[in-house]
Amino acid sequence: HFPQSVSSAPGDLDLTFSQDGKLYDFLRLGGGDVIKGTAIQSDGKIVATGSFSFGNVGSCAVTRYNADGTLDSTFDGDGKVHFPTGLRFVCNAVAIQPDGKIVTAGRIGNLSNDDFAVLRLNPDGSRDASFDSDGFVVVSIGPFVDEATAVAIQPDGKIVVGGSSSSGSDDRPT
Repeated sequence: HFPQSVSSAPGDLDLTFSQDGKLYDFLRLGGGDVIKGTAIQSDGKIVATGSFSFGNVGSCAVTRYNADGTLDSTFDGDGKVHFPTGLRFVCNAVAIQPDGKIVTAGRIGNLSNDDFAVLRLNPDGSRDASFDSDGFVVVSIGPFVDEATAVAIQPDGKIVVGGSSSSGSDDRPT
């Protein structure tokens, strides 16, 4: 159930969204921007997660749009928030908790020894300090490259993250 009305037929672009049904936006600076996951909040706002890169270092980014495709300025002041870590940090999936908190999951590391990364934000875009004291959890699954590609919120509020783990010779779903 969406609070806004849709003015297009199934399969057609909704021309009320971003004036032409399409949105082109840079997550931060326009270098290597990739959107990997989206979620719709109960109020119709759209949350997108992904990453942008500066050479070999990438940063997770979360952007929130109003239902009409404009940036939501109540989210970190400009609708966009990113998390530089000094390591490659890619976000692949996003879920919205019933209390409006945003959970995004991906991977962090140096491309040869990456781990699952889970970040939880408050509805205003700030890190949720009640989630592992800084809003950020890193979990090593295997010895080489671990990558979270899915996240879901259970009815009891628990966060479930799925993805893959590489031992160097094969990948295993996790």
